[in-house]
Amino acid sequence: MAHGGGSTVWVFSTTLLQRDSDDKFRGRVFAADLGFCMILIAVSGYLASVAIDCGIGVRTAAFFTGVSMLAPALLWFWAMRLWHEAK
Repeated sequence: MAHGGGSTVWVFSTTLLQRDSDDKFRGRVFAADLGFCMILIAVSGYLASVAIDCGIGVRTAAFFTGVSMLAPALLWFWAMRLWHEAK
């Protein structure tokens, strides 16, 4: 379920980027998007491994990784609400 949701989010965000990017910048926008995604995957993997090496349980590390994903989602909902009010 998580991977299906992640795939859906990726497709939706890519579609929004295509719709809202100028043609002359589209390739750079997608490169930046993928670059940020890859660096965040690497950083989160590194931080999780350091936490586990320091004695934090795997379930606890996975739980806090999942909870930390709620912060960007909440910020996105807040930003979208402000954006719609500004229109």
